[in-house]
Amino acid sequence: MNKTDLIELVFKNQTEKKVSKIQIGKIIDLIFDSMTTELNRGKEIQITDFGTFGLTEKITKPIIKIKSKLERQRRSGKKS
Repeated sequence: MNKTDLIELVFKNQTEKKVSKIQIGKIIDLIFDSMTTELNRGKEIQITDFGTFGLTEKITKPIIKIKSKLERQRRSGKKS
């Protein structure tokens, strides 16, 4: 479902059709903008019967680059 689908669904489920699709779109934008702002502040959002939203920090392992060099081993022609 994308934003347009959500707007259409909310519009169709109204009982009296008093809110236009444009107004519904603005309301949805306000809701998601508010949620984004709070998440960016490090807060958690809990919506009963829907879900809990929060940001987590992902720790990644550093990549270690090792240069390898292939060299010919020098050996003397003498046997011990």
